Amino acid sequence: MLYGNLDDLMAIDDGIKDLYLKRQGLETNYVHLNDQILNLDLKMIDQRQFIQHHPNSFSGTLEKRALNRNKNEYQELVKQKESIQNEYKEVNQQLETRLDSAYKQEFGFKQSVREAVDKQAAKQTASKSTPFSDRVEQAQAAQKSVGQNTEVKEAAKTMK
Repeated sequence: MLYGNLDDLMAIDDGIKDLYLKRQGLETNYVHLNDQILNLDLKMIDQRQFIQHHPNSFSGTLEKRALNRNKNEYQELVKQKESIQNEYKEVNQQLETRLDSAYKQEFGFKQSVREAVDKQAAKQTASKSTPFSDRVEQAQAAQKSVGQNTEVKEAAKTMK
């Protein structure tokens, strides 16, 4: 959904800013973890190649131990990454819900203001039209009375 000005929406709900900042932090952590996983993965590839070339050497045995430690670290990083993904989904859902609510609140406020302005304009238009129509009727009545007065004056002149 497209939202209005984010600052306006944050002003409606203070929690939006907190969630937005938390989401940015999770994104940063996710990228950092991905970098760590990638680096560890490359390191493990090098270790496997070394072990293949030196299977029975003392250094090959050391590399096997290091590889096992790196596998455990790799699994731990993947768990952290999944945890961040799940938390990100939750925060993103909360943020979306809050933004929707704030947007509806802002839109509802704007809509109610528009409706109030429209009603006021309709009242003003109605109040202006009523006196105008009254003025037209008054003008027509005045013309009739002027016409009648003229007729009365003419009749009075002829009688004299």
